[in-house]
Amino acid sequence: METPAPDPSPTDPHRTTPAPPAPTPRDRSPAGWRKFLDLWFEEWENSRPTPPPHDREHP
Repeated sequence: METPAPDPSPTDPHRTTPAPPAPTPRDRSPAGWRKFLDLWFEEWENSRPTPPPHDREHP
């Protein structure tokens, strides 16, 4: 079973979780943008189903 790549498009009909709101113009500084991306990725990671242990561990 393959894992789909994150789709940042909030209009994607197949998306199961809504995209976080876009940052406001004052948050577009490098630090603000980095924080936004970190929060977005964390939310996306948390919305993914947890893979079985044998998919995560490679001997």
